[in-house]
Amino acid sequence: MEPAIDPLFLNCNFNIVWNWDTLDVRPKAKGVDTRQELLKFYEDKYSANLMQLVVYSKESLDKIQCLVEDKFQEIRNSDRSRFQFPGQPCTSEHLEILVRAVPIKQGHKLRIVWPITPSILHYKEGPCRYLGHLIGHEGEGSLFYVLKK
Repeated sequence: MEPAIDPLFLNCNFNIVWNWDTLDVRPKAKGVDTRQELLKFYEDKYSANLMQLVVYSKESLDKIQCLVEDKFQEIRNSDRSRFQFPGQPCTSEHLEILVRAVPIKQGHKLRIVWPITPSILHYKEGPCRYLGHLIGHEGEGSLFYVLKK
């Protein structure tokens, strides 16, 4: 039996909107109990050592530490190893899609999105920031300059 909910989907796509159809209707049609699948995922994958937390505050470091420890100390650490996903997150059927749309209001905006390998293991090198800098550079001959022209 194939997994009811793809782990890659759960880890990388929380920016989508889940609704009754995706969380109840479709899984039930496949004989899948969404709650049980999520609990199984939680048991198998959820561990404090795999999480990261960033806190911005004007408070003192001691106060921030107390707050963070108070709010997050109960997250269990089952010392899970970081899961790896072989291959690419999207197959060719999900890529190279041309969408033509008729705008409903006047504007000049271009949004380009493409899948990249998760960069969390290379955060010190900042590959996404570097790529953003290259694409966002506005000098003559840059991609931004050409697209703007």
